[in-house]
Amino acid sequence: MSRHGSGGPSANAYKNGCRCPGCTEAHRIRQNKVLAGLASRPRDEVPHGRYGYSNWRCRCGTCSAAWSELMALYRATRKQAAGKPLTPMETAAVAASREALAS
Repeated sequence: MSRHGSGGPSANAYKNGCRCPGCTEAHRIRQNKVLAGLASRPRDEVPHGRYGYSNWRCRCGTCSAAWSELMALYRATRKQAAGKPLTPMETAAVAASREALAS
């Protein structure tokens, strides 16, 4: 199903669900420009932590560690709901999350 409206293939139509070749190519071009812009930013402008990892694609030690902790908490939540045992990192992430909520 086409979602072009009156403008033809575009990155915005891709965002709205169209996966035709024209929209897919427009989206790929836009994403490459966005990622090139992020890569060219000075490192001190990147907000380090989990948002730096996900939004800015920073892979420094601080951002990678924060993202790992977040993903461990996500996995732990799913495992707890399924009644499965947690790894030590997941257990630590749950404990840290509880401490943060308590304070």
